[in-house]
Parts: sequence; structure tokens; C-alpha cells
Amino acid sequence: MIQKRKVRQDGWYIKKSFPHFDLPLNFEDAKTIVTDPARVSAKSFWPFIGFVDQKRKFKKIDDKVVVKVKSRPLRYCSHHDGYIHSFYAAQLAAKYETCIKAEKFDKSVIGYRQNVGTNVHMAKAAFDEIRKRGDCVVIALDIESFFDSINHGILKANLQSILGVSRLPTDWFKVFRSMTQYSWVDIESLAGRLERISLM
Repeated sequence: MIQKRKVRQDGWYIKKSFPHFDLPLNFEDAKTIVTDPARVSAKSFWPFIGFVDQKRKFKKIDDKVVVKVKSRPLRYCSHHDGYIHSFYAAQLAAKYETCIKAEKFDKSVIGYRQNVGTNVHMAKAAFDEIRKRGDCVVIALDIESFFDSINHGILKANLQSILGVSRLPTDWFKVFRSMTQYSWVDIESLAGRLERISLM
């Protein structure tokens, strides 16, 4: 059975029930926080909760099955922080689309954009283009730990450019900093700590 993706209310809100340091809010309460720049500016963001997601991949080499484990560190933010990130991301996405559409490379930029289709659509478009061109060279890149190694100064300068400001407003800076200078707690260590507290 295929699960349908939840539709974001107002383009940014989804109520989730995962455990974190805070509790979920309904749409109206969340909206009261995210639409108030003064509250966002004064916000103390919670640490992320993190764990390592491990997936096994099976490959046949010389009639032998080789198992490779791919580890991916994951971090997720609290409910209230997530509402803020989602609200600001929706605003940024709209401004980003305007910037990209003004450039000649609009059709080339496909990552992290809405309404450009799925990976299947993009792959088909790439193969169609290869067939149309005939003899050509295709370069495929997978940059490991891209977001971990991106230069935050360049990221901030581009954010300012997309927002059309020379200096980030306090609320935007607070959100930017919460994503680039975060702390996190390992989920297993947290669970062990909570278990010890509950036994006291």
C-alpha cells in the first residue's frame, strides 16, 4: 500500500507526533509563533535529536553476495523549531523560485525545487535530452557530506541576495544560525538517561 504524503497546511504546517523535548502545537498556535518576527528573534532553539541510520545494500560480485552498510547521520529538530524552519523555508522557496526563473539556467537547476517533478521525471528528461543531442558526455556527481562542508559565509551571502537585503533581519539570522550552529543529543544516550531518571 502506497502512503500518501501529508499536505502542508498553508504550505508549511504538518502536525507530527514524534517524541522530542517539546510537544506538537495545533496550526493556530504554531502560526502565532512563526508569524511573529520578534518571537522568532527571541527564540532559544532546542538541540536536535540525532541517530545514525544504517541501510544494508546487497551486491553480487564474482558470484558472491557482498553486503555493504551505508551509514547516514540524521538529526531532527523539535516541534516548535520545526514549525519555524518550515515557515521560513516556504518563504525562502518562493523568493528562490523568483531568482532562479530570472536566470538562463532555470531549466538546469532541479535540486530542492517545488513543482519540477519527481526523480523519475527528471531522469526521463535527462535521457530525452541525451537522445536529442546524440553524441554527448554526461557527468553525474554525488557530493559526499555536501551540507556538512558548505561554506557558511557563502551560504549567508546567497541567502541575503535571495532576500534582497545587505544584512539579515534578526529573525532570519536566528533561523540561519539555528541551522548552521546547532547542537544535538544522541537518541540512545538520551533514552538511557531518561530510563535512569525514571528508575530513581
